[in-house]
Amino acid sequence: PSVVPVLMWKDYSIWAYSFIDNRIAFQLIMFDTDQNIVAQWYKPGARYLEDISLDNAAGIVEFIGQSQRKVTLTLEEIEN
Repeated sequence: PSVVPVLMWKDYSIWAYSFIDNRIAFQLIMFDTDQNIVAQWYKPGARYLEDISLDNAAGIVEFIGQSQRKVTLTLEEIEN
């Protein structure tokens, strides 16, 4: 089995989904503890998630995909 990076933030989990049509974008989806979708973001620029990097000081999360391409989600976006 493979391991899929997931960002855990407070009582939420944020998953990065790639598209079946291979577009270079993620759909980031935030779930609550009851598996309800509470927020979504479309982020073009990367696909096929490999890692997640959280920088609290800068207030950003980087979702790192194939060929080290990255998309950014700000902590402000998560909190709103």
